[in-house]
Amino acid sequence: NVRFGRKEDLWVRAVDWRMAQASPFVEAAFDEPADAEVRLRHLIQRFCLWATRNGDIVSLTNVEGCRSTWRLDHIVERFVLPFQQRLDDLLDAVRRRRPVHDLSTPALMALLVQGVGFYFSAVPMQQRLGAGGEVDDAHAAAQADRLAGFLLAALLPPAS
Repeated sequence: NVRFGRKEDLWVRAVDWRMAQASPFVEAAFDEPADAEVRLRHLIQRFCLWATRNGDIVSLTNVEGCRSTWRLDHIVERFVLPFQQRLDDLLDAVRRRRPVHDLSTPALMALLVQGVGFYFSAVPMQQRLGAGGEVDDAHAAAQADRLAGFLLAALLPPAS
């Protein structure tokens, strides 16, 4: 199509545009003028809240993540790997100051995206499983905060 270009190019532009809108909310935690643990806590909290508002991106990564295609390559190379590198660096900085559970970064990211993200993007399923108001717009932010607290408690065990 002359007007819009190739379908693949349109898909790339649409994904890049959407991610450019949504990513800064979470990524801002990396650049806060705070110590590493505070930044990590804010990052996890922000991601959980982000998941309540960006189910379309979570759904896209769930679908594309199940197939080895150029689309998955684009998402991983352009967005996931840069985020993972920054998260690895942040986790390393926290580890230099205190114990951190030895969960791998890919596993942590899966808990965030396919766990917390799916929880908020698959509202009809959660409703059928009995989540009730936990996932509705009025309660999602509070539930996101509880999920972030749960993940952080597991990731950052009490210092002995």
